[in-house]
Amino acid sequence: MKRSNRVFTAHGTTPSYRVRIGIDQGEVISPLLWVIYIDPLLTVLKNEMIDPYTLHAPSLFTPLAETSSDGLRINNLVFMDDSTLISSSKSGMESMLSITEEFYQINNTSANHNKYVLITNSLPKHIQIRRGE
Repeated sequence: MKRSNRVFTAHGTTPSYRVRIGIDQGEVISPLLWVIYIDPLLTVLKNEMIDPYTLHAPSLFTPLAETSSDGLRINNLVFMDDSTLISSSKSGMESMLSITEEFYQINNTSANHNKYVLITNSLPKHIQIRRGE
């Protein structure tokens, strides 16, 4: 716990930084940690879905104008240590963020909140759109 680290890059070695957790990213134990920590979180998020995004794709056997009525319900996309939470509503997103924060607290881990980005496709009700400028 009381150690520092540096990273070798194509442009030289980075300045030293304090290691907060004892396992470096890319360690051979990382896949095991995924199974222990991340997979249970993703399982809970899947089981507790509130307003997931439903992805509809054209069927290969019907005209392009028709889509499957079921669709694929998704609420997260994850690759390695990058995760994206997806919801069709604010309450759904708040629920997932609450679950992840509780998960981090229980497991004595943390997320870098400075990297959080919120994207929406909804315009605020008070926005004024000017045309022709």
